Amino acid sequence: MKRNLRLFRFPLGGLCLVAIAAIFGTVTMYLWNALLPSIFGLPTISWGQAVGLLVLCRVLFGGIVGGLGHLGGGHERIGAFQGRWNAMSDEQRQHLAEEIQKRHGFDPRGDFDRGSWFNSRKQDDADRQENADNKKDE
Repeated sequence: MKRNLRLFRFPLGGLCLVAIAAIFGTVTMYLWNALLPSIFGLPTISWGQAVGLLVLCRVLFGGIVGGLGHLGGGHERIGAFQGRWNAMSDEQRQHLAEEIQKRHGFDPRGDFDRGSWFNSRKQDDADRQENADNKKDE
């Protein structure tokens, strides 16, 4: 029974992919043709051009396997590194900091020993607000 289901996964997935491309291509074509020629004076596009535009946007902005969208979201990696950094002994921190300094030219202790960026940013905002309140009172 499972073997028979495996045979249908690929054709069913391909059919779903074609259906999704048809829907998004049609929506993109109608939106482009309704808005961009009247706003910017651009020519209208066909359905094939709309699908090509979607593929081009995926390659440029989404990448084939994740792309740039995942490069900017490094907050999880920073948090994971900070957790590992906090769990290290002083000797391990010293050794890692020396290795990072040697390889990359900066000392990570400056970033992680004083707390997270978010908390320091929050404190900066609170200080600015307090200074603004003091100026109002004067």
